[in-house]
Amino acid sequence: MENFHFTSSPFTRELRIDHRLILPQLEAEIAALRAVIDARQSAALVAPAGSGKTVVLRALKESLPAARYNRFNMVRYHGLFAPNHAWR
Repeated sequence: MENFHFTSSPFTRELRIDHRLILPQLEAEIAALRAVIDARQSAALVAPAGSGKTVVLRALKESLPAARYNRFNMVRYHGLFAPNHAWR
């Protein structure tokens, strides 16, 4: 990296959220989650891998006013459909 005089890695999976692809489906999810948060309720975002969950949450976080929402927690739980967690 020093050979090219970079100050940070130009190769990353994390694009700036304002450079994301705007899709109507994701915008609808962001608006729905924003409504839930404004109503002071809880929500869970469950979808298949690669469907844009992290993008939705990052965009949602950026849309929230920092003065009102100074804490934002994202929890990843991969064992939801393990046999010991099956619905009975």
